[in-house]
Amino acid sequence: MRISILLLFFIILGHCTTAQKKFGFEMGADFPSGCTIGIFSKFSPASKLEFSYGTDLKFEDSKQVHTITLNHGYYFGNLNKKWEKKLWIINTGLVYGYSDSAQKKVSSLLLNVHFSREIPLSAKWSLEPKLGIAGVLMNKVENKDEFHEVNTIPVFPVLGAKVLFCL
Repeated sequence: MRISILLLFFIILGHCTTAQKKFGFEMGADFPSGCTIGIFSKFSPASKLEFSYGTDLKFEDSKQVHTITLNHGYYFGNLNKKWEKKLWIINTGLVYGYSDSAQKKVSSLLLNVHFSREIPLSAKWSLEPKLGIAGVLMNKVENKDEFHEVNTIPVFPVLGAKVLFCL
């Protein structure tokens, strides 16, 4: 599992650093991903790709939740004359969350759709609040002696903000 996550990270990092693409780092907090750190690539004036790792920052090893997020954003709306770019973004992505403790192992896959707005603070720094919804595609819970899969599709809000640094 960790090797596949590292492989995905390096593939996206390679994609992000190729010529004529804006590359940067992001850090933030949101629900359902928790506190996140990641990378992004603006591979066209209208699109960006994000990859991030998140955790709930509980330092009790038995209950800590980890998330991996892959997100695509599409810029829309009017061109901002001061910053010469569109600032509104519609985002879609997948969030894989997992937790492993002595009592149980939980893994979930979420589909999220949210709107965000890039608020430029300077030429390199931006703030990006977001609001939307997420739905559970898969939720597996493995107790010590049994296993069951929950197939319901609950929907809940996506709410958060992040700081972007563009290289």
